[in-house]
This record gives sequence, structure tokens and C-alpha cells, in this order.
Amino acid sequence: MPDEEQDRPRRLRLILGLLSLAQLMIVLDFSIVNVALPSIQAQFQLAPINLQWVVSAYALTFGGFLLLGGRASDIFKRKNVFIAGLVVFSLASLLGGFAFSAEMIFVSRAIQGLGAAMLSPTALSLVTTTFREGHERNAALGIFGSMAAIGFTTGVILGGILTSALSWHWVFFVNVPIGAFVIIASIFLIPSPEVRPQKGGFDITGAVLITTSLLLVIYAITQASSPGESPFYLGVLLVLSVALVVSFVYVERRACIPLVPFDIFRRRLIAIADILMFLTFAANAALVFVITLFLQEVRGFTPLETGLIFIPAGLGGLSGATLAPRIIRRVGYRLMILGGLVLFIVGVIALATIGTTSSIILLMVYYYIAALGLVSAIVSFNIAGTTGVVHERQGLAAGLLTTAQQIGAAIGVSIAGVVITGFARLSGTETVITVEGYRAALFVSELFLVPALILSLYLLKRGISRKDLGIPGSQGP
Repeated sequence: MPDEEQDRPRRLRLILGLLSLAQLMIVLDFSIVNVALPSIQAQFQLAPINLQWVVSAYALTFGGFLLLGGRASDIFKRKNVFIAGLVVFSLASLLGGFAFSAEMIFVSRAIQGLGAAMLSPTALSLVTTTFREGHERNAALGIFGSMAAIGFTTGVILGGILTSALSWHWVFFVNVPIGAFVIIASIFLIPSPEVRPQKGGFDITGAVLITTSLLLVIYAITQASSPGESPFYLGVLLVLSVALVVSFVYVERRACIPLVPFDIFRRRLIAIADILMFLTFAANAALVFVITLFLQEVRGFTPLETGLIFIPAGLGGLSGATLAPRIIRRVGYRLMILGGLVLFIVGVIALATIGTTSSIILLMVYYYIAALGLVSAIVSFNIAGTTGVVHERQGLAAGLLTTAQQIGAAIGVSIAGVVITGFARLSGTETVITVEGYRAALFVSELFLVPALILSLYLLKRGISRKDLGIPGSQGP
């Protein structure tokens, strides 16, 4: 036992490094593909409204299957679900690299989303179940969260290099060797549990209902940005989604092992963290989508130059992931949530002032501030959304957080697409994005952050009660 305890830190570092690398691959894929969007658009002559499907096809399946992936990691062996997600993601990346049509790219991105839906919540739940709650887990979540910043920075730089020197196909191929390495290393490094976390079957009916509902919701949101889409058709999709959700609730209340045990929401912080994650990611996804197009289409930068311009944003995120756990240790995650959101809001407002003649150095400084606040807040959301949750439900808690992320991202990108397309038409040109459209899209993204700020103030004012933590018989605020 003493030898095992002495060896524990080294073993934990290796496991955390592996899980972080898997998270890095997911984030890397997001940013590296965004940099290649103009090149993909040029080759296949895609309209802006169709170009968004390179992003939305991924968000559709990622968001739609996240709860299923997260709960599967609780019911089945997390190691097996993790490796399966890596296999699906890597093979889909290979398919995307060989794509010879826009439709093939959309399909590969959708399959990538499915793999990511298995991989992302499982990786997060492996972190929260491997590390002891408190400072050890918070520090691990900080390192795990830093992969968002490292992956983003690496993605935009590598995406620029690969797109400029080779072709956009290589932004997909790069995932394959990373995935293969993580798969092999996972087999040897991640320990297999002695017993399955739960027995008694899987809630197939609930899984089909909620997954179909989420798919319809995200599809309706992305289709809402299509110019000729019928409001009646969109309304039918949303009504059908609501009906499926109602059916899901009915089934879950009677299931022996429900996909989503609703008593998890007795812990009020779960719902608060999920809402904050949803709102913040809606704003951030719109920000990344709009700035990438603005820099290349309006300012005329190459993909490589765009990647270099994004370096300070990655450094800001890395700073946030490094500093947040230390600050949280002193002041708590509630105050860190508020501080991170304020910095993010200030950064986005400043970015909206950038025009065609503004110094690019200013844009880089503003983006650093925005990313610093964003990642600081995300680390805090992850802590708030998983603290106090039993090991058998960590996959569910992680699935809820990542589902909120992806639905928010789908909504944010869709609304940004509507705004920039509308302003481009008003300008009477064939330009993908105008300065006015850029600023309007950033302003709209700020609207998501207003309720997030209000909710963070509420969280700070009310504090944490026994009811928030899900303790029965308590009188919470």
C-alpha cells in the first residue's frame, strides 16, 4: 500500500496527460477546421449559409449524442467508451481528409461529432473520478481545461501552415496519428475497473427519445439561418422536439435505470453550471466563427497569418487555465465565475471596435483578454457542475455540461451566420462578411452574456446552501 501511494502521483500525471491529449485533439479539430473554412468554401463554391454546415454538422451530432455518451460512460466501462470514441473520431477524420465533395465533408464532420460525443464527457468524467475532490481535482481540471487554449492556439497555427503549404485536406489527416497514439496508450495506461459501475441494462427508449429530440432541436436551429426556410417547417420541428422531451420525461420517471436520473438536479449548481456553460459557449462559438471570416475575407490575411494572429488568444486561455485553480483556491469558484465572465465581456466589446484600418496588435490584445476570461470561467463551470456528484454519475454530469456547450455553440454559430449573411446582402455585394456584419454579430453574441452575468451575480449573492448540494431535508435559498 505505501508503494502504491508513493507511485500514485506519477501514475496520475500519466493518466492526466493522456486524457488531456484526447481533449486537445477535440479542440484542435475545432480550431484547425475553422481556419480552413475559406479554403473549403473556395474549392466547393459554398454559399456562407452552406459553409456553416462544416461547423454545424459536427455540432449537430456532438450535441445530440452527448447525453448518451456521458451516461454510457457511467453504465459501461469508461475506458472502453473512451477508446471507442477515439476510434470513431479518428476514422471520421481519415474520411474527411479524403473528401472529394462538400457533402462528404459534412458526413465526416457528423461522424466526428458522434465520436467526440463519446470521447469528451468520458474524458472529463475520468478526470473527476480519478482525482480526489478538492484541490487535487481542481488542479487537474485546470490542466485539463488548459487543453482548450493549447488546442485552439495549435489548431489555428497548424491549420494555417497545413492549408497554406499543403491543402485543407491535411487539417483532417492530422488527427489520425494523434488518435492512434492515444488509443494505444489508453490500452496500457488507463486502468480497467474491477466491476462494471452499474448493472441492470441500458435505457434504450430514453436514449432514443432524448437523442432524437436534441438532434431535431439543433437541426432546427441551424436551418433557421437558411434564407428560404419555412417558419412553419421550423415550428413543426420544434413542436416535435418538445413532444419527444415530454415523452422522455415520462419514460425516465418509470425506468429502472434512467438515462438522466432527475434527482441529480436536486443539486441546484448542476442546472446553474449548465446554463452558464450554454450561454458562454454560444457567445464564444459565434466569436471564433466571425473573427476567422473577418480576418481572411475583410482584412485579407492568409490562413497562416490568421493562425499567428490567434496566438495571443491561445496564450490568454492558457493563462486562464493556469491561474484559475490558484485563484479559486483562495476566493472560491463562484467569484471566479463572475470575474471570468466580466473579462470575457470586456474583451468581446473591445473586439467589436476593430475595423478595416485598426491595428492588428489591438485585436490580439483584446482577444487575449477575452480568452483569459473565457477559460477562467469554463474551469469554474466544470468545478461547479461536478463537485459533490457521486462517481456513478460523473459521466452524466460531464454529459450535461458538454451538451450545454454544443447546443450553445450550434445556436451561436447559426445566429452569427444569419447576421453576417443579412448584412452582406444589405451591402449589395458578394462579400461573405462586412465590417458592419462583423460588429453586429459580436453585439448579438454579447446578448448571450447578459443573462450569464446576472446568473453569476445571483450565484455569488446567494452562496451555496445544503439544498444546492442536494442534501435532503435542507432549506435552501
